[in-house]
Amino acid sequence: RIQILFEFRMLFGAQLLTTLIVGLFMTKIFSKYSWGLLIFRNLSFLIPPTTEYLGTFSQTYKEHMKRKPRNGEKRQPPEEFSLPKDSEIKARSTTISTYQHISLMSHSDDIDMILLLFFSTFVIYVITELYNYLVPSNYSELHLSYIWSVIVLFYCVKFLFYMVTVYLQLKGGERALCGLTTFILFTLALITSMTPEKVLDFGLETGYKDMIVACKEFGNKTGVKTEVDFMSVKAYRGVLAVLSALTSTLLTFPSIRLGQLNTRLLNSPSSLVQLLAHFNMLAPLILSFSWVKPLVKEHLMTQVNMSEYSLERLQVLLILVTMVIRMLTVKLYTQHHLNGASYFMENLKREAGKISYKQIQAKISYTFQYSGVVVLQLLTPCILIVELCLILLSLHFIPSTIPQAHTKTSQIVPSINEFTSQFRSIFPLSFLKSVHGYFIWWLLSSSTAVSLLSSGYYHLATTA
Repeated sequence: RIQILFEFRMLFGAQLLTTLIVGLFMTKIFSKYSWGLLIFRNLSFLIPPTTEYLGTFSQTYKEHMKRKPRNGEKRQPPEEFSLPKDSEIKARSTTISTYQHISLMSHSDDIDMILLLFFSTFVIYVITELYNYLVPSNYSELHLSYIWSVIVLFYCVKFLFYMVTVYLQLKGGERALCGLTTFILFTLALITSMTPEKVLDFGLETGYKDMIVACKEFGNKTGVKTEVDFMSVKAYRGVLAVLSALTSTLLTFPSIRLGQLNTRLLNSPSSLVQLLAHFNMLAPLILSFSWVKPLVKEHLMTQVNMSEYSLERLQVLLILVTMVIRMLTVKLYTQHHLNGASYFMENLKREAGKISYKQIQAKISYTFQYSGVVVLQLLTPCILIVELCLILLSLHFIPSTIPQAHTKTSQIVPSINEFTSQFRSIFPLSFLKSVHGYFIWWLLSSSTAVSLLSSGYYHLATTA
């Protein structure tokens, strides 16, 4: 066991020690404090009115309770009764203060898990990249920060896929909405991927050609016959369009949720809240135009004398700042989601007719219990884009010539290091940067577009 630990120490270097320290530190923190409680603390929500209280507004309930029980039975309220919608129902509100409140929400454990993974990965990433920058020879090692980032990405995709399957099982219009959105986004992704690089500059064609050349060189060195011309550039762009449509489908319902809550924020009397709502919707849209070469790239590179390398890093950093600000406003969005129960009670007074008391209790309870899912829908797309940005940002720091560390290692270490070097020789940095940059832009643009359409729809529905 000591030999195996020594071999892993030689493989990962200081990264293994950093991971162990950060993992133990974060585990201790999360065992005593809940990040979910940090988000939900002091948020107000409505408590469902009791059956006895709602029965005071129902004539059926009053007549039933006046009847004398038979054979000494206890007086029980009726199983079903209705009350007028315009009744002056006053639901009591309270604030979330303990973890017992959060445990009643669905997917409350997933909130702590995804935040634990995200913050641990972020701390490991910062320390590892700082060490890589100070010690360039460490670039020859296998990076644990990439592995943790992939784990976080997998966890986010798993939750988003689970939510899509849940929505598709419903009997409403979710299936038609998901299918229509996928078709529209696939069409837009196909048009985008076929756009010349002089308009949208992702470097996809250049990166793909570099990968083909790298595969040929790798085949000549190893003596392996490689047929890398099986896919043309147009076919490669078509594959990217299919993958783009599938990934956008996962973000459809979170984007719709963001647009719905953003409409409520815009109706807030606070100017600061309205400013944050406009920023969360318009900032990603503005940043997506930074990839338009005639509009931004040529202007900045010619007028401001900014290099393409500096522009790419600036794009990633601005996206990171935008996503972090959106994550910090999740508490605000969650409060407006909880306020949906109050909006329901106010709108109910303007309607005519009767409503079952179970529907009132179910609506208020559902709003509270669904808050955990809403938080995950708001956090998961941001974490997904942040992790992709961190990987892309680290690719910009990798030097073109990586010095090799000459150390005496065991048999395991050279085999894995050889695998990583072969992977880098097959997939050059230009290819990896172009694919990461494209998907970051696509996720940012498509989710923002769906959110804007959703916000406009809910605004028209509420004002009509």
